[in-house]
Amino acid sequence: MPIKRPSGSPLRSRKRPRAKPSTGGINEVGGPAAREEDEEDEDVQADYQEEGGYYVEDIHIPPPMKLTERPTKGERLIIEKIECENFKSYGGVKVMGPFHKSFSAIVGPNGNGKSNIIDAMLFVFGYRAKKIRCKKVSVLIHKSELLPRVSSCAVTVHFVKIIDNGDDDPSDEVNVVPNSKVTVCRRAYQNNSSSYILNGRKVVFAEVAELLKKNGIDIVHNRFLILQGEVEQIAQMPPKATNTHETGFLEFIDEIIGTKRYEKPLEQLKVKMEEIEVTRESKSQRVTLAQQHKQGLVEPMKKATAFLRDRNTKIRTNHVLHQVKAYHYRKQGAEKSEKLKGLEETKSEIQNRLDEINKYNEERRQEYAEAEKAYKVAESNYKKYKKRMDDADEKYVTLNREVKTSNEERKKKMKDIEKLAEELEKLQGLPERHGAEIGKLEKRKVELTSDIQTEEKATKGDMDKLIKQMDQCVAEKQKLDAKFRQLKAVVDEKKALRDTLQKELDRSKSNEETEKNKLIKLQEELQELEKTVKRKSGEGLNLDPDLIRKKEAEATKNRGKAASMENLEQEKRATYMNLRGKFSDAQESMRGGMITDSVDKAMFAAKQGGRFGGLYGRLKDLATIDNKYNIGATAASSMTDYWVVDSDQTAAECITFLKEKRLPSQSFLCLNQMGSYARRSKDPFRTPADSLRIFDLFKITHPELAPVFYRAYSDTLIAENIDIASKVAYGGSQRHRTVTCQGEIIETTG
Repeated sequence: MPIKRPSGSPLRSRKRPRAKPSTGGINEVGGPAAREEDEEDEDVQADYQEEGGYYVEDIHIPPPMKLTERPTKGERLIIEKIECENFKSYGGVKVMGPFHKSFSAIVGPNGNGKSNIIDAMLFVFGYRAKKIRCKKVSVLIHKSELLPRVSSCAVTVHFVKIIDNGDDDPSDEVNVVPNSKVTVCRRAYQNNSSSYILNGRKVVFAEVAELLKKNGIDIVHNRFLILQGEVEQIAQMPPKATNTHETGFLEFIDEIIGTKRYEKPLEQLKVKMEEIEVTRESKSQRVTLAQQHKQGLVEPMKKATAFLRDRNTKIRTNHVLHQVKAYHYRKQGAEKSEKLKGLEETKSEIQNRLDEINKYNEERRQEYAEAEKAYKVAESNYKKYKKRMDDADEKYVTLNREVKTSNEERKKKMKDIEKLAEELEKLQGLPERHGAEIGKLEKRKVELTSDIQTEEKATKGDMDKLIKQMDQCVAEKQKLDAKFRQLKAVVDEKKALRDTLQKELDRSKSNEETEKNKLIKLQEELQELEKTVKRKSGEGLNLDPDLIRKKEAEATKNRGKAASMENLEQEKRATYMNLRGKFSDAQESMRGGMITDSVDKAMFAAKQGGRFGGLYGRLKDLATIDNKYNIGATAASSMTDYWVVDSDQTAAECITFLKEKRLPSQSFLCLNQMGSYARRSKDPFRTPADSLRIFDLFKITHPELAPVFYRAYSDTLIAENIDIASKVAYGGSQRHRTVTCQGEIIETTG
């Protein structure tokens, strides 16, 4: 909609203080040099450079000046209004405008803020603080009793495009071009910094200058504003500057028309021309010397030419002789080629034989590697079971010592019992009140008899089971001897382990028999004692009470010893059960190893027969790792026993084969499904301090298998101990799955 002219006086420029005589450059007339940077404020126009131009070698030639003159009719840009927020004397938000499309003036008494409107425009257009009558931009922020602590100030200039009909339209109405409004805002802060906002978007000064320049406002070269005193200053300029610190009218015109930009390139080109001239003189002297040297080489050149002509004649003659010799050699070669064919056939036969030998050696080498791995596993199991047997031996020695001690005590007690029997024979009888004690002893006898029978049955059943298990172990050993003749050392170690366990079992059986005999003897002694008690029960009516109490105390003590012997028997039985459990564990370990070996033998036998061409082997057998990290690497992945194949088809064939042979099911990793893991394994990975990535520690036999190992371990890290592992897992911004060298795992979830 059209903008009407505001009421009041016409708009005119404020009176500026008269400029002092120039002291250098063109600072006094408002050119770019007028905005030199001082210590307190930033120069928002210092970084602005025009685009375009071209280079002569490394010298930049600026582009020609673009004309900013616009036609008097048609579209043009005007200032619609100015908003001041806490700027100088304007507290809060103050709006000046709307302005007239052609002419506006600001009138009023001194001190009412007329000059602040021009200062606001200069502030938005990037002028230095000292050009706005202050030392730094923070002084421009409003400060009064009502607003004592304002953090920033801002000035926003609202531009709008209008359609100007020139003198043909004398009315004050304005035709605004739709969607043509532009707002330029500059905000200053207490730290003497400032920022530009163009249409609500934070920008740099160069973008503001470029936009306004396209619309005829060149704020970089100050070709849109004339302040008071600048016209007089231009009129007082000398025709031409007498030194570099003075500005003349010629330099001012150069700046206005844009030719001053070529001074620096011209100086650089002048220096370049002088350097080129010096180079040209040097080259010219060298050419003259070369020509003189050339004249002195004419005669030697003629002699050299004659020599070369004679040498060529000699070479042609020698060539003819060589052709004759070559003819004879070819004739002889045809005869020898027949002999060579025979030698080639012989060589081919020998090579085929060598290939067969190499293939056989490779198969033996693989079998040796498998045997070596099995040997290491068996050796580890042997050490583990040997340690268990050593512990059992120590415990047996302790128990044997306790048994000897118990036997000695038992012998002493037997002597005491004999003495007691002799004393009882002398006694005439026991009081009737001992009848209840005799009944208890009879009940205890019945209970002990029942327990002995139950224990004998259980022991007999356990012995039968152990005998059957021993028979199974012997049969399995015979099968292993037939299958692994080349691994006799490993089998011998397992046999030695089994024999050791058998000896321990026999020793436990012997101990059990000994304890049984002791129990039987105690039962017999108890029966003898009961008979004696019954026999003497009628004779104890006239006994001395003190003597009776003494005998009762001895009987109580003997019953305590009998209870101790029963406890010792229970401990021996527990030791026997523990050793029997260890023996069962050893049998299970041997049985599991035999199952794994049977699967491996069957799979590799089928591969050698040509059935599985894409079978590589188990994952744990396809790479090596330092023994230091072996336990952690084994615990970090559950895929170490998986089979690696080249494709899904090979995996399906292997599964069918296992079903045909009635072998346990196996898991497979297919290379053709590892595309994403192949890419991820090559991505750069930054390992945290005090840790290593397990994937990087493997020495893989076939490089193409690297994606399979990355599938099994991913980016799992390994550390020395649990403290370092916890620090690595949770110490950074990203969590890592971490395992210790002892096999302790810290998942990313905790």
